[in-house]
Amino acid sequence: MPVIVGAGSSAFEASGSSIKIPTATANLSGINTAVGTAYYNTSNDELRVYSGATDGWKVASEPPPPALGSQGNPAASAEALRSAGTTTDGLYYISTPDGGTQQVYCMFTSGSSQGGDYGWMLVGRFAADAKNNVRSAITSVRGMVDITQSSGSSAWSADFGTYVTSEVRVIGCSNTTDWMTNRTTDWIYQVPSNQNLIRFLTNQSNYTSTSKTAYGTVSSGPKQGQTCAGARDGRGRWTNSNYVHHRMSDPAGSLENYCRPGYFSAPGTDMWYYHGMNDAKWSVAAGTVAYSGQDTDSSALVGWDDGNGPAWYDANTGTVAQNATRVDNNWSSSLFIFIR
Repeated sequence: MPVIVGAGSSAFEASGSSIKIPTATANLSGINTAVGTAYYNTSNDELRVYSGATDGWKVASEPPPPALGSQGNPAASAEALRSAGTTTDGLYYISTPDGGTQQVYCMFTSGSSQGGDYGWMLVGRFAADAKNNVRSAITSVRGMVDITQSSGSSAWSADFGTYVTSEVRVIGCSNTTDWMTNRTTDWIYQVPSNQNLIRFLTNQSNYTSTSKTAYGTVSSGPKQGQTCAGARDGRGRWTNSNYVHHRMSDPAGSLENYCRPGYFSAPGTDMWYYHGMNDAKWSVAAGTVAYSGQDTDSSALVGWDDGNGPAWYDANTGTVAQNATRVDNNWSSSLFIFIR
């Protein structure tokens, strides 16, 4: 049976598991009443509560939703965070295609000298000294957050294998508390339309096998490597719309180089290895040059060529011949791979 006190709009009614409080069509400012007194303003559709003589009547509202990028409100990507106004590098919860909600390290850049106004998600780290450690097999993990230098092992994210990405960024950095000040090489591959990360990195179409699988080849050579839709400098010094091939290695006919595609979307050891022909590297070319890396000139490169190396250089819009051992500024940091 309901309990009713008062009448009309001033009535208080308690019935079962609910209550009805008094209503009014105007704010009841200036009324002396007890702290905690409440009524519903039907004109403004708001519940108002008296909080005392100092602050008077206040609107009672639902608590704000969790911040975007928190565990309770994961973002779809670093780009979504950037669009919502986030510009602070760090760990955020991202709804990933392969790992569900995971903490992901996100980097935010502004202006052409930083590679544009974008949000980037960390997917790979080659531990310092990366020009040597690119030669080692790598393991994939959930929650790729390691941005350290010498501590830890090289690792790859198992959360973004099927993520359709538009760009892949290769950036060396000696102190990740300030990426832009302490970066070494920094370039960006533009990914062909509608390719997921597995397809781009392995250049073949088997996305699920956890057995050793051969990398795809690029037509210039032919060599094993990635097919691109252009490349650009992370510092904004150049864009090369003619760039199509990062030539990673000479062909390996007996799985001397291999990947395990399923481990791009599920954690696994020995996920990929591409030094079987003594050629492990990342490279890019500026100007109008169509390819870089194995057995050819490059504008920037980290790694080895035909057993020659290690090399780590940035020639800006110039080029350096194959089989280089050039190391600029004694670079020996970690190397990081980001996507957006």
